[in-house]
Amino acid sequence: MKETFGEFLLRVRGRRTRKEVAEQAAISAEYLRQIEHQGKIPKEDKLIALAKALGLDSKEILTRALRERNQEAARTILSIEPRFPQMRKVLLSKLAGPETGVVVEDLQGLALGPHERSAILFWGCVFFMDKESLDEKEARLRAKEEIGAREFVEERLAGYVVRYLVSWQVDPETGIQSHFTEEPRINKLLRLVGEYLGHLSGAEKHQRDDAAEAFSELLNEPEFVSLYRNLKKYASLNDRDKLDIRAWWKLVNRMVEEKLDPS
Repeated sequence: MKETFGEFLLRVRGRRTRKEVAEQAAISAEYLRQIEHQGKIPKEDKLIALAKALGLDSKEILTRALRERNQEAARTILSIEPRFPQMRKVLLSKLAGPETGVVVEDLQGLALGPHERSAILFWGCVFFMDKESLDEKEARLRAKEEIGAREFVEERLAGYVVRYLVSWQVDPETGIQSHFTEEPRINKLLRLVGEYLGHLSGAEKHQRDDAAEAFSELLNEPEFVSLYRNLKKYASLNDRDKLDIRAWWKLVNRMVEEKLDPS
C-alpha cells in the first residue's frame, strides 16, 4: 500500500517529538497530529516550514503534499453521481477526435457537463424529428421538455443513441459538436439539427450582445438607474410598490426594444 503524506512525515520525524518539530515549524502539535494521522494537507507556507523543520528539500515535501491533494480531488470527482449515468457511458464510449480530453474535463465534478447537455439536446432533437416527424423548431421545444426526465434520457434516448451514433467530437475553440452515423436517414437529420442549432446559437448570441449594449446605454439615464436600484430591493417592497416597479419595467422593456429597433 502506498505511503500517505502523513505516514511520510511520521517516518521522517523518526524519534523527534511532535512538539519539537511543531515548534520549529511554527504550528501546534495538535495540527501536526492531524496532518500525520487524519490526512490534513497544510497550505504551502506551512509545508515549507515543515520541510525546514525536518531538514527536507521543500520541493520534495510540496510535491508529495500536492500529489495527495490532487488524488483526494480525483476521489471527490469520481464520487459525484452523473444525472444520466447510462447516457454518459454511451457518450464517452462514442467520443472521438484529438480533443477528447476537453469533454472528459467538462464532465469532471459535474452531474451534467455543458458538452454533455448539448449532446443530449442535439440527439433529443434528432429523436423527435425521426419518431414524431417534427420540424427542427418543434423538435427542439419537445426535446427541451423531455430531457429533464431521467426515464426518457436513460432508456429511450440512450438506446436510440447507441443504435445510431458511431462517433462524435467537439471543436475546443468553438464548442461546436460533430456527430457521425452510418444511417443515411439519420445523417440527414443530424445535418438539419446541426444547422438549426448552430444558426440559433449565433442568433441568440447576437441578440444578447445587442441587449447588453442597449442596457449599458440605459445605465446613463438617471430614471433607469433609479429603477434598477429599486429592483435590487424588490423583495422587501410592499405590494403597491411592487405593482409600480412592474409597471416601470414594462416601460423599460419598451425602451430597450426601441434602442434595438429604432424603426
